Amino acid sequence: MTRPDRVEFSSGGFAQSQWHALVFFCVVLGLASCTAPEDIGPCNGHAALCGRSLNQVAFLTSHNAMASDENQFFAPNHKHGITRQLSDGVRGFMLDVYWEDEELLLCHGHCQFGSIPFANVAQEMAVFLQENPREVIVLLFESYAPVDVLASGIEDGALGSWLITQPAGQPWPTLGRLIKDDARLLVMTDDETPGPDWLHYVWDHAWETDWNAQAKTDFSCDPNRGDPNHPLFIFNHFLTNPVAMRSLAEQVNFNPFLLERAQACAAESGRQPNLVTVDFYSIGDGMRTVDILNGVSSDE
Repeated sequence: MTRPDRVEFSSGGFAQSQWHALVFFCVVLGLASCTAPEDIGPCNGHAALCGRSLNQVAFLTSHNAMASDENQFFAPNHKHGITRQLSDGVRGFMLDVYWEDEELLLCHGHCQFGSIPFANVAQEMAVFLQENPREVIVLLFESYAPVDVLASGIEDGALGSWLITQPAGQPWPTLGRLIKDDARLLVMTDDETPGPDWLHYVWDHAWETDWNAQAKTDFSCDPNRGDPNHPLFIFNHFLTNPVAMRSLAEQVNFNPFLLERAQACAAESGRQPNLVTVDFYSIGDGMRTVDILNGVSSDE
């Protein structure tokens, strides 16, 4: 009997553990390769997310992600920097980008209060994407840089290999499809100046709740910027009074308050919150809330 050089398995219900067993089988038999079915998980940590379109998935998102204690920002929004955020499960990043002294910098308000070269953060994210081929991440820029400069910094830099292009009004691909195509980085900006197709004007695709709450009682589910008929829902859930503070995050980042507000806004709008955006993500129940919204277990 001739032994095959290659075996392909159908996608009919294989769990990740079964795929691992099949890989072992192939190694034992000395087969040249085994091809996994397209929907073998996990996708962003969970096999159940592979078949969902991107706009049906919630992503834990860090507001002003670059502004951290670790990077010595004045009035930081987070304790940890980008690499730790990625390791902890953050998959959406709100970043303020500036063009200062011929360099792309990530700052908040004024670069003298803290800054990181964008190239450094891009490299951190590229390492993560390279080492974690089943993860999809989202970048949302508040941009104070020329669109061509920002585009060059992304496309010609460390992140150019994974860019997603999504025409406005078209159905979103599933996470499984994006992972199969190795298009795993969605980039959006608030600058409506035309740029490359992969640099999406955020308000062509998304809408948000208000970002300017100072107290818990200021929160509402009312649309702020963007058309609520758009498929991506930016659920802003942070307090600024007058700056971000741990004590403010401690008021709003825990369940049941965070989860109940997210579920209330989902019911009111008929839209799944996608970018669940918080300050001090390491305080409270942000990751747990995202898992519940996604209908997955944190223990998977």
